[in-house]
Amino acid sequence: MIVPLAFSGEVTWRVVCTNTPPTFQQLTLVPEITDYEVRRELIRIQSYSALANLDAYHVQLDYLPLTTTAMRLAAELWAQARTAGHPTAPDPALDSDVILAAQAISLNTPVVVATGNAAHLSRFVPAEL
Repeated sequence: MIVPLAFSGEVTWRVVCTNTPPTFQQLTLVPEITDYEVRRELIRIQSYSALANLDAYHVQLDYLPLTTTAMRLAAELWAQARTAGHPTAPDPALDSDVILAAQAISLNTPVVVATGNAAHLSRFVPAEL
């Protein structure tokens, strides 16, 4: 499951991956694309205490790094969504929704994205509010 976490009004996500019994396990991950989204705004508004909190948070949870595989999958998802007439962001936008979805898919394990934007993300991965 990817669960929203707030930093100065911005939202990031954590991924909780589950394996089926008997080896049930939950792993909480913060996708690197969401760290980027939160961090860029904190830098812009010069919220140095919130940046310090974000850095401290990085020590407590594992991060899901961006990989070439995930970015190539994100490009495919972006193209598929537009071809189907269901873009998740304007054409010139980076579209972090498809990047986040691709990161979750690239884990090759069942995940749920907990987000305030379930309508966009649920096109690609299970997503809940």
